[in-house]
Amino acid sequence: MVMQFEELEAAATEEEIAAGKAKNTAVAGFKRRRPVRKPFPEHLPRERVVIDAPTACSCCGSDRIVKMGENISETLEVIPRQDGRTCLTNNAAKRALRGIALGRKSWLFAGSERGGGRAAFMYSLIVSAKKNDIDPQLWLADVLARLPDTTASRVPDLLPWNWQPSERQIAA
Repeated sequence: MVMQFEELEAAATEEEIAAGKAKNTAVAGFKRRRPVRKPFPEHLPRERVVIDAPTACSCCGSDRIVKMGENISETLEVIPRQDGRTCLTNNAAKRALRGIALGRKSWLFAGSERGGGRAAFMYSLIVSAKKNDIDPQLWLADVLARLPDTTASRVPDLLPWNWQPSERQIAA
């Protein structure tokens, strides 16, 4: 036990010496570097604008003007996006609902949430047909008549953008 005590005492002494050395160690201060802006990408258009210096002093009218320096800067000009064919307003949706406006209160109570989902599904089919310049009633009647005899691989042919009227409808 005496030997263990001596070992502990020696280890503590070594730790005190190491701590004394650590106190004298000087740590260099951290210098924060200023951020450097990356140059603009090369594919962006560039325009050089040179502003001519005045030939005479605006205060006293003297023509003894000395060039002191020049500034060169790059700035990005904001160009509005030119965002495709999609309209950013919901006017098209509002116009589409005008055809349903007579039944608005009755559609509010479609019987259940499931009934409301079915009505929304039917509206999407009708609007899809209208967007493809197809008479929705004619298209739905034809699709519902053909659907039982159609294989799963031929179902995409019945979608409004692929649909071709049957011979019977062409004759009518």
